[in-house]
Amino acid sequence: MTGGGILGGILVGVLEKKLPISRSHWVILLCSLVTIPAGLVLIFNVPDLLAFAIIALSGAMIFLTAQIITIQVLAYIQIETPAESLGKVTAIAVALAIASYPVGQFLFGLLFEQFYYNMPWLVLFIAAFMTALVAIGSRKHFRNINMANLQQQPETPIKQKLVAIKSKKDLAKRGRF
Repeated sequence: MTGGGILGGILVGVLEKKLPISRSHWVILLCSLVTIPAGLVLIFNVPDLLAFAIIALSGAMIFLTAQIITIQVLAYIQIETPAESLGKVTAIAVALAIASYPVGQFLFGLLFEQFYYNMPWLVLFIAAFMTALVAIGSRKHFRNINMANLQQQPETPIKQKLVAIKSKKDLAKRGRF
């Protein structure tokens, strides 16, 4: 699964032009779709080694898609956030994402406890369905983001003064000040 995360990080750079953040809802939908094979393995009588391989590959693909989304969203946050607030905003975004993990684990635990003996596959299909709903719901938000047209953040007053001082020194060296 870690390999999926590493590959996702590489693919973000390689597919930068073909997979902009405005299409990220498709990556979330892909995440929901790659969950389905793991559920199908639990329905049908699949040999153990093949079941393991399918579940591991499905998990790696989930991590791959999650890594792509994470990198794209953090890049967007870094571009849109003023420099003086970047650390705080990034820390809050990451903290909120990490804080949601226990909630998801708790819900998965409850569902698996409820359906483990009869229909364990149902939990994965519910997760795939909910993830697809997130993809559909986030579509309009992602489509409104165009990284190419994002404005460069205005420089802070301190940076403006430093640029002004530097340009005055350059002019003085040339005898024009």
